Amino acid sequence: MSKEKSPKSLQNDHSEMHYTHGVFHYPEDNITVVTQPTFEDTLEAIADQPANNTTIVTPELALLNDDEFHDFSLEKQTDAMLKTLNERFCRLKGVSYDTSNAIMIGAPLQSPTRTGYNNGAAVFQYGSTTHLQRKKHPGPYEEELGWFEYNADQNPYHKLGATGLICSELIFAITLEKKLRNSTDKILMPAAWGVPSMTPEIAAAYGTTDQYNQYTLDTAASMAAEDIPNLKSIYIADRVVDGASPQSGKINIARK
Repeated sequence: MSKEKSPKSLQNDHSEMHYTHGVFHYPEDNITVVTQPTFEDTLEAIADQPANNTTIVTPELALLNDDEFHDFSLEKQTDAMLKTLNERFCRLKGVSYDTSNAIMIGAPLQSPTRTGYNNGAAVFQYGSTTHLQRKKHPGPYEEELGWFEYNADQNPYHKLGATGLICSELIFAITLEKKLRNSTDKILMPAAWGVPSMTPEIAAAYGTTDQYNQYTLDTAASMAAEDIPNLKSIYIADRVVDGASPQSGKINIARK
């Protein structure tokens, strides 16, 4: 009988992280993290936020409900789904008309080639789309699914020291342009961090599935901190993947 392994220790400060759906405020950086199970809940939470130039971060593909997120296969990418997504974009724009807040929503974006979708994020403010970002670096499981095309022109969001990266792109922070890396002290990260293909044996080595996901996120945060010299914090809006708890909030980077 093998000896049970204790959970791995985390390198960074996770005291401002949360492991449930909710709305989490960080006034020191004027950032709010919104994570909800449905688009309707997400939209309502966004609409409820006071207009004070806050940046609101939502999970990866937050334009999709949980059931839609778990199967956005090519068979599901119908004209009816495209119509639904366009309607949701319009409703988000409507919410943004009367607020100074910048709303970062994870969403499927039509590929520039119009042959499929990119996994991306859009930023809305004052009723306009102010930024579109398309994921460049998928995780292994995501790539295996074959739902999305990936775009070489990443075009990451960047404002006042905050740079947008989508989930697994945190691992590839070194690929950002040096000037951008040097001017970044915060990362805004729409995420779906859990890995459904992970075997129970791997999770057991780290304690539980949730502890394994926390450890891999913490490790990725430390890797990013090595590549981004002034990085102080990572704001994560995560969603439920394969029943695992979401990890949302703020990781404070530990510098030696």
